[in-house]
Amino acid sequence: MFLAFFGQLSFAQEVIVADTIDAEEAFGKKPITQVPLEQCEQIDTCSIAKFAVVSKGGKQGIYDLEKHENVTEIDLDVAGFSRRYVSEDGIEVFYFYVEKGIERGTIGVVGENNQTVGVWMDNPEYVAKLDECTTIDSVMTQKCQDVLSEGLKMLNGTYGQIAVIDAQTGRLKSWVALEKDRDDYSEGKLLKQACSPRILTLVGITPMLADINGSLNDMMDLCGGIYNIGDSISIRDHNWRSGGYGVMKCRQALTHKSNVAMFKILLVNHGDDALSMEDEDYAKKINRCQSKTFLLIRENDNRIVGTINVRWNLTEAMKQFGGNIGYGIRPTERRKGYNKINLYLGMQEAQKLGLDRVMLDCDVNNLGSDRTLKALGGVLERTEIDPEDNILTNVYWFDVDNCLEKYKDTYKPFISKNNFKK
Repeated sequence: MFLAFFGQLSFAQEVIVADTIDAEEAFGKKPITQVPLEQCEQIDTCSIAKFAVVSKGGKQGIYDLEKHENVTEIDLDVAGFSRRYVSEDGIEVFYFYVEKGIERGTIGVVGENNQTVGVWMDNPEYVAKLDECTTIDSVMTQKCQDVLSEGLKMLNGTYGQIAVIDAQTGRLKSWVALEKDRDDYSEGKLLKQACSPRILTLVGITPMLADINGSLNDMMDLCGGIYNIGDSISIRDHNWRSGGYGVMKCRQALTHKSNVAMFKILLVNHGDDALSMEDEDYAKKINRCQSKTFLLIRENDNRIVGTINVRWNLTEAMKQFGGNIGYGIRPTERRKGYNKINLYLGMQEAQKLGLDRVMLDCDVNNLGSDRTLKALGGVLERTEIDPEDNILTNVYWFDVDNCLEKYKDTYKPFISKNNFKK
């Protein structure tokens, strides 16, 4: 089980409440900072030429081209004209889609005096809802709330989050947020950006440094931003093209979110165990099955597109759910056909290991994964609830040799053309 704690000693943001709207306050003309049009960096005229969306300093606002005045402050992250509406009384309302901070909504510009009214709500790109998440454990959630509350009180913090992820399945077991409400803490918004993969990685790496008796003041060589790990695969930092980082303190390396630093700490922490999952005795010792993990790398930019884990000598539990292969694609590379390529290459590795038939499963609601399994010839054996997470799951079986032969003309040319490798 993987647990991540996020706390902030200082957290402030403007919140616009739209549950109720006071007419006088909503339509009251508030003073707007006027920025001359010539000072704006970009001007996008709307389909109705009366208005334009102007940009300055990375922010956007609504501008009246006829009156030569700013209708809103230039403080919006996103703004775009939506539609025009004329009431029975002949009053015109111009609607704009807007985003600001963690919220999105609609601003209506009303009448000749450019009065505005806004309706706002949480932006699902930044704020998560768990209403439809079926993997949440209520008991664990209560424990997380207790731990988070105590932690925030000790830190005198104003906002914090705890996320618990099952390290084996990758499924979310609990995610809670609390924010200070006078002298106590109440439920807060689940901020997705605070749980970004980079932060999760750092949270996981820091205890590993302590486990190996390392210090944040230890010096480490970041190899100019490129660390070769064999088989033409390398770990790279974001600035590797410009020479990367050299020798620096571990504290600095982690502050810079160096991939090379985090990978080196991971290697030292695991020692030989990083490769020992292929060893039968070791796998049995920790009640796991033998496995090998591969990276799907696009050679033209050395970008890791996905991963795949091939397993054999399955435990009794894995024979029921989990199976021989687990795979995933980087979120930004999904819906591009890479999942099928990844699975085809995984079948090649399964064949090398001497596996004639392999089992894979997926959540019945994961339509993309389900299509991938069917596309490579998976035969549905059963649909049952996985007792681990109470999710209805499809279980498929594959004939490895038949799959590789039947679909080689489909995927081999594509793999060659796009320079993919394991």
